[in-house]
Amino acid sequence: MTNRIVVGMLGAGLLLILSGVLTLAVTSGQTAAAQVKMAVPVVETSPGTVFQLGEPVAHAKKVNIAFGTGGTLAELLVAQGDVVDRGQLLAKLDARMAFAQLDKAKATLAKAQAEAAKAQFPLMSGNATPEVVSAQASLDAAQRNRDIIESGWNQRIAEAEARRDESAAEYERIFQKYLGLELATDELRLMPEELLSKAGIDLGILFDDALRPTAYGDLVFSTPGIGIPLAPVDDQATPWNEALVYGWLNYYEGEILTNFDALQVPADGISIAVEMMDAWAPLDESWAAYDAVELDKARDITGAENQMAIANQELQSVRGTITEPDAKSLEVALAEVAAAEADVVLAELLVANMEIRAPFAGTVAPFSSDVMPGGWVTAGTSIIVLQEASK
Repeated sequence: MTNRIVVGMLGAGLLLILSGVLTLAVTSGQTAAAQVKMAVPVVETSPGTVFQLGEPVAHAKKVNIAFGTGGTLAELLVAQGDVVDRGQLLAKLDARMAFAQLDKAKATLAKAQAEAAKAQFPLMSGNATPEVVSAQASLDAAQRNRDIIESGWNQRIAEAEARRDESAAEYERIFQKYLGLELATDELRLMPEELLSKAGIDLGILFDDALRPTAYGDLVFSTPGIGIPLAPVDDQATPWNEALVYGWLNYYEGEILTNFDALQVPADGISIAVEMMDAWAPLDESWAAYDAVELDKARDITGAENQMAIANQELQSVRGTITEPDAKSLEVALAEVAAAEADVVLAELLVANMEIRAPFAGTVAPFSSDVMPGGWVTAGTSIIVLQEASK
């Protein structure tokens, strides 16, 4: 008497799992998936003896292998006489419909899981309540407005800095020109008289016409008895450059004025004070413009951040009105998840059973010539005969 056995996929544990999944699916109304027949490879055993040149050489097990579900045969991968290994793929059904069903089941499961998450954690979901959505949108808009304001002011500040730096370079050039003086950043904010006072420089004394051509301050730069002026060496202990000052005194032929009280330029000379003040005026204006832009930026940014704070308080207030998730909605959502999970399991099993594999190593024996790719295969109909020989 022949015995029908299930090869490969189904064991007692899997049957128990499948029965539980089917129960979940039917309970939740997913009857279509529950009615899917399991596509399991079926084999029929037929023990016998193999003879070689009239002599028995081995005891053989011969099996007929069939699909457990009907479908169109897509591929027949073995022929009579082929030697196959255990687990080798022998034949495949057209699995396009099965894969489509699996994709649909997975999509349904993902949607069900998302709905369950919303029901269980309403504050974490994107559409918790219309009030929360509206409050969050207001906060996002306030944040964007703040960023736009900062970006606009940053551009204006960069322009103000460029104008200030250009004016500062011209201001410092004048002090380099007459004194060889390098200005620190904080000194660029001081007007000429204040800056000179801080550095301990009296222009009236340094550029005194009476020092021409041989004397400078308390020093005499000439060889005694000869009267030839000698160029002084820069004294590093002073902020000004002695050699530069001496050069102006001895090689500039016109009049040099240093008075800040009566700003005027002599017809045949120069006024150091006038040049310093002319350079200071645009620098002073650029500093004032820069400070005004910084102040306006701080004011507008503070206003925008206050709006953000108000929007955030409103969002927290609205969220505070939501306490616990709705128990009934959560129960329904979890039931839908369970049903969708059952459908995925069934669809995966159906896809897996679109192919049959060798239950053991052996040789393909003669089988029906009616088995052709593209033809319809009925569940349980023998597709391949496999013979196992053991010495």
